[in-house]
Amino acid sequence: MNFVPLRNIFIYSNNPCKELGLTSKVLLYSFITSHAIRIDTRLYIYDAENNIVYFFDGYELRHLYAQEKSLQGFSKKIFCENKLYPGVKIHSLAIIKTILPIQDLYIIMRKTVSETRIHRTLNKIITSIGIIDTETLCLFNNYISGDIISLSTDSKVIFINQAHYILDNHVGGWIRRYGTIQRAERFK
Repeated sequence: MNFVPLRNIFIYSNNPCKELGLTSKVLLYSFITSHAIRIDTRLYIYDAENNIVYFFDGYELRHLYAQEKSLQGFSKKIFCENKLYPGVKIHSLAIIKTILPIQDLYIIMRKTVSETRIHRTLNKIITSIGIIDTETLCLFNNYISGDIISLSTDSKVIFINQAHYILDNHVGGWIRRYGTIQRAERFK
């Protein structure tokens, strides 16, 4: 299915199993909305210790729930036991090097931000958006070219939430709620 614009989130982790609290929240804020899953979102978590990438496809993703125990169990099975649920795959690092350069727009996490021009950037046709944390940006900066929106925060969870908020307001999104796919129109 082609849900435009596609949101590709790139997050760095030293070891997702050892950082289970953070990686669980990254999953939650990347995909879960009010009783729905973002099907226009893909998440790439780079496990630096094992040099692999955990890939989550919102369209195919199943068994992800916001309840804390369920979320922790889901995350533990994937990151500590390498169990693959529908919509979850493990790739080599090459996938980031392939996907990152083909984004129309980048939203990046920075410690400090100068002026940002969101409206001008989001008025053009955008089919794919890269949402990139600071560590991933440092590793793959030479793969990025195009329009950039910078957000200032030290928290990956807040960064993901802010990026989704901006995109929801300006371009809308696609969700699956109770088994039905629907367009979440942008706020007016």
